[in-house]
Amino acid sequence: MRLNSFHNPLLYEELDSILLAFEEARVSVITMHAPTWTMKTLHLHTIEEEFLRTGHPTDVYTPLVAVDTENRCSVILGYDQYVAVMPHVGSDHSPFTFELKEVDLRIENIIDVCFLHDFDQPTMLILFEPPLWAGLRSVKIPLASLEYL
Repeated sequence: MRLNSFHNPLLYEELDSILLAFEEARVSVITMHAPTWTMKTLHLHTIEEEFLRTGHPTDVYTPLVAVDTENRCSVILGYDQYVAVMPHVGSDHSPFTFELKEVDLRIENIIDVCFLHDFDQPTMLILFEPPLWAGLRSVKIPLASLEYL
């Protein structure tokens, strides 16, 4: 198993945390336990269930991870179409999953995901390339699109 992504969200106001993303859409959140000076696992999360995979059972997908600029939540994009949202401060920390096709049918071939600054609610921006037909590919016009959630 190889580490694919690393972020430093603040899950509790007094503790720094590390969010580690691995292949097959597995995520671990660890923090420093101050009284004992040891690392403590806060969350182990995966979105690799069979019904979420888009291809063969042996597909390995590198997840995209983004942390809200205000440290309210983290998102893990797995298998290029499923988003797992992990709330941080002031919640029960129960993640939920939704499919990007529910938001916009054009969202495929995700290039990048980020959160926008200074919004009252966490607002995620997705840069993606919509599906194309082969004849349009030869024109070589940049065809990336943006969608916000």
